[in-house]
Amino acid sequence: MWEDEIMKNLKCRATLSYAYNLGDIVVQNVTNSNFIQPELREVNIRVRKFASTSFFKPGDILTYTIVLSNDGTYEAKGVLVKEDLEHQSLLKDSIKIRALDEALLSHEEGFGEVTFKIDTLAPQNTVYLTYQTIVDEIVDINFNINSASKVTTDDYTVEANKVHLVQKYAKLVCEKKTDSII
Repeated sequence: MWEDEIMKNLKCRATLSYAYNLGDIVVQNVTNSNFIQPELREVNIRVRKFASTSFFKPGDILTYTIVLSNDGTYEAKGVLVKEDLEHQSLLKDSIKIRALDEALLSHEEGFGEVTFKIDTLAPQNTVYLTYQTIVDEIVDINFNINSASKVTTDDYTVEANKVHLVQKYAKLVCEKKTDSII
C-alpha cells in the first residue's frame, strides 16, 4: 500500500523555542529533537457473521457464529456487538465466547437481544462469539430473518454482513367435505 511507503519515509521531530531570565542574564534559544519514525496507531475491526443454515421453519434451532478480528496495529477499546433476536428466543447456556483473553469478555441478555462486550481487542487478535436460538412460531409464512450484527467501539461503528435466512416449509390444510343427509 502507498500509505505504508509514506509512513516508512516519514520522519518527525520537535522544535522547541525557549527564553528565560537569570537575573541580568537573558537566555534564548531554539533547539531541535532527533528525528523519529512516528507510530501509526490504526484500529481495523472486521466482522463476519455466519448461520448454521440458510433455511428455517418455526421450532428450528439456529446457531450463529460471529468472528470479530482487529487487523490494525492498535487495540480497540469498548467493543460492543448487539444481536437482534427478532422472532427468535435465545437458548439457555448456548453462548460461547472464544478468545485469547476471555477475562475481558462478557455478555448481557435482554428482551429480544443479546449484547457482547469486549473491553479491549488487541491488534492481530480474533474473538469468536457463538450462540443458539430457537425460531418462534411465525404466523406470516412469507417472513424471512435478516440478521446483522451491530458493532461499535469507543471510536467508530463497524459495518457487518447481513445473514439472510429464508423460511422454507409447507403448511398444508386439508378439509374433507361430506354431504350430510338429515
